[in-house]
Amino acid sequence: MDISIIVIVLLGLTLGIPYASIFEWSFHRYMMHRRVWWFPYPFKAHAIMHHGIFKADHTYHLQEGPGAEDEKGKIRMAWWNIPFVVLMGVFPFVLAAIPVVFFGWWEGSIAISVTGIVLSVSYYIAYEYNHWCMH
Repeated sequence: MDISIIVIVLLGLTLGIPYASIFEWSFHRYMMHRRVWWFPYPFKAHAIMHHGIFKADHTYHLQEGPGAEDEKGKIRMAWWNIPFVVLMGVFPFVLAAIPVVFFGWWEGSIAISVTGIVLSVSYYIAYEYNHWCMH
């Protein structure tokens, strides 16, 4: 394996992990906790539905009893959100890979793109698992 591929993967991880964290925090704060007129779905699904069940009191954790099974389904994001979140995570990697293609270095472009995909999917899985454990 070419050393430059390893450097690109390590650089992608070094820059990608903070990007994923900042993106997740920003999206959570500005889209999921504020109603945006052109895209109200995240606010409705998160602030109204999710926080309507899991408040900042004893109900923050999943409660036993009737309705607990239905509430379990409200912890994770809906499955159709996954492609959007992963694509937003991969987007900067694709932008970084485009100039590399123009210089004819296909291996580098593929390394950048695959690193972005693996990082985005891994971050999403880790986020959802951590979120599940918190509730």
